[in-house]
Amino acid sequence: MINYILEINKLLNDNEFEQIYNMLYKESGYIFTALLEVSNVDFLHAVEKIPDFCFTGLSIKSLVIPDNITEIGNGAFTACIDLESLTIPTSIKYINGYCFGGAIKLKEIKYIGTIEDWNNIKKLDDWAYESSIEKIVCIDGEIPVNTGRY
Repeated sequence: MINYILEINKLLNDNEFEQIYNMLYKESGYIFTALLEVSNVDFLHAVEKIPDFCFTGLSIKSLVIPDNITEIGNGAFTACIDLESLTIPTSIKYINGYCFGGAIKLKEIKYIGTIEDWNNIKKLDDWAYESSIEKIVCIDGEIPVNTGRY
């Protein structure tokens, strides 16, 4: 489905693509979860939010979120057991709940901003719940993460 979505984007203008993307998302709520393995993800410039449960359970190893994305949806990377590297841009303004639960190989998140910028992102209390994230690495230091793992 990713290739299908990427090909649609090449044929349509941003507004037309956004209408089709929204229709697909509203129909299923799970854009990419029907795929068993994804090795490369290209975000489209028309997309501003990573939808709820978008990548749940996929075999993504590394991901750099582009700076057109402003929000990470609920459970977006839940059970991504192969995810080892994630880079988040300063455009992110909101991180929803349980985004990284079960992402057992993800030990740190690289953030392309300062500690102050990271602290200004609106995050639900359970954004890192049951993840393996130990720290956020910012350009001016590191922040320990409380994942709620017992």
